[in-house]
Amino acid sequence: MKVRCLKNLIDDDLAEKVGLPDCGFRNYQSVTVGKEYVVLGLSYDPIAEYHAGKPFVDIKNDNGDLSTVPIYMFEVVDETVSMYWQVKFNGDLLTLYPESFYRYEYYHEDLADGVPEIKADFERLCQEFEQESNGALH
Repeated sequence: MKVRCLKNLIDDDLAEKVGLPDCGFRNYQSVTVGKEYVVLGLSYDPIAEYHAGKPFVDIKNDNGDLSTVPIYMFEVVDETVSMYWQVKFNGDLLTLYPESFYRYEYYHEDLADGVPEIKADFERLCQEFEQESNGALH
């Protein structure tokens, strides 16, 4: 799955359109408008108030880090589901993640903290997803 960034800032018009509360993170400067990103994961919690219960995508951002960004900031340009995704449903949370995201309980946090094993795994995942997205594995 690939997405193209439409916005990297949630302005008042977009916030009203998607039903966002008045507070919350609204600036996503680590993604570039017009740039395409390979989706590494997808999550959806319909009752979450944060970002009005809309789905999120996990991408490798422009800084090379893992970012979880609301999907309404993008348009889907390739709807192909990744062969690396596993589907899990836990309570109200639905996730489509690579196995590593599930295997390591604090994957996102450990990656942000620079844990070497997680950093190496993330780079491997990104390479696999990129090859898959470019058709190298079909």
